[in-house]
Amino acid sequence: MKKLSILAFSLMTLASVTTFAQTDAKTQAVASTQQDAKTSVKPEELPAAIQKTLSTDAYKGWTVSSANMVKSKVDYYEVSLMKDKETKMIKFDKEGTILE
Repeated sequence: MKKLSILAFSLMTLASVTTFAQTDAKTQAVASTQQDAKTSVKPEELPAAIQKTLSTDAYKGWTVSSANMVKSKVDYYEVSLMKDKETKMIKFDKEGTILE
């Protein structure tokens, strides 16, 4: 009877460990497919609409320090700006509209 109890306990433990491992693998697979793909873009290669927005008085004195095109559910451009020692990052859609 003891051997049967030990065997049952071992099988239950093995089943729970296997289930946990499968769930963890599925979680990692979903996380890796949901990551946004970033591609570096030169400031002069940004869409004309974004360049136009950046040339307005609101961004006078600011320079583009880096830019990325981000592929996700909604594609957007991530633009890092610099003015003196101050920096900020703004997300734009391809029409030059600022995204929140």
